[in-house]
Order: sequence, then structure tokens, then C-alpha cells
Amino acid sequence: LSYWKAHMTCYPCLSCMARDYLAITATSASSERVFSTGKDLLGICRLCLKPTTMEACMCLRSWLRAGI
Repeated sequence: LSYWKAHMTCYPCLSCMARDYLAITATSASSERVFSTGKDLLGICRLCLKPTTMEACMCLRSWLRAGI
């Protein structure tokens, strides 16, 4: 990132694209865990759940496991 900041005047468009792309953080285990939980929660019978219902089920599952 420091290289592209230093060479911003030479390559304005490329440095902007590089900084946008390189500033993206790598995926974390927590986001992968959420996708895995969603896959476990959705079964063949539950493919027609609305996104809000799916979100509520995932929150409820998380709260139950946390003892809340």
C-alpha cells in the first residue's frame, strides 16, 4: 500500500485500484463460521425461508448457545 501511495502521481488510476483491492482484509474464521451455521440450519425442507426468518433463526441459535 505504501508503494502505491508513493507512486500515486505516476499511476493515478492504477494506484487507486490497487489501494482499493489491497485494503480488503482476508476472510476471518468468524465469517466462515456464519456461512457454515447457515448451511447447517438450512435443510432441504427449509429452502423457502425468507432472509429475515433465516436471520432470526441464526440469532436465536447463537443466543441459545451463549445462554442468553
